Amino acid sequence: MSKRQQPSRGSAQELAKSVQNSPNKAKKSDNVTPKAMKETKVESIDEVCKIDELYKMMQTVLVKLETLDLINEGILSVEQNVKSLTESIEFAHGGISDLKEEMVKRKETERENYSRIKELEDSNRRLQDSVVDLKARSMRDNLLFHNIDEAEEEDCIEVIYSLLEEKLDMPEARSSIKIDRAHRVW
Repeated sequence: MSKRQQPSRGSAQELAKSVQNSPNKAKKSDNVTPKAMKETKVESIDEVCKIDELYKMMQTVLVKLETLDLINEGILSVEQNVKSLTESIEFAHGGISDLKEEMVKRKETERENYSRIKELEDSNRRLQDSVVDLKARSMRDNLLFHNIDEAEEEDCIEVIYSLLEEKLDMPEARSSIKIDRAHRVW
């Protein structure tokens, strides 16, 4: 079996066009019989039909090749989009990893700050209790007197002693009660 060579696209198309566009000219021959002419016409028609079929097949192949080219372009576009998406996803994963690390650091800082705040609150509470205790100790020997008329350039200690002696009937108030300081509270 011998291999048949496929005609190139261009040659098949040109052949088909030339056959279609050129009129069939009968060759004048001296020994042409009507039967031979009839056979020659049948063979020519068969050849034209075969050429038409080849032309149609080539047209179909060309359409399919164009479709394949379009599909190939689409695939290349999809591959580029996938590559771009892959890069974008990798970038996003990097950002997410950075955010996770930052969150871990912030949580640790939050725990440390919470501990410090707790310690400061406890220390503040102890200091407030201490201040209240000191105030109470310093004020336990203090007496407050209300509604005492005020005189100009008065001695507050003398005013208290006279109040104790006159109003509260304590004649020995000056000798039995020691007043360190006396002043008016506004």
